[in-house]
Amino acid sequence: MGKNPLENIRNSDSVRFVMLNGRLYDAATMNQAGNHPVRRGAFYWEGGKDPGSSTGVSGIE
Repeated sequence: MGKNPLENIRNSDSVRFVMLNGRLYDAATMNQAGNHPVRRGAFYWEGGKDPGSSTGVSGIE
């Protein structure tokens, strides 16, 4: 973080990286960073598979 969000909640916009399950991600792109960089696939709202759907197509069960 470039700024302290405890001082001003708008400072949370300065987050540069996110750690999730021991993996480091670039906050702007959500690509995996660190020792083994990986580009992310499409999120389901971007046309990727909907994880809650049995057919894999949003809105169709």
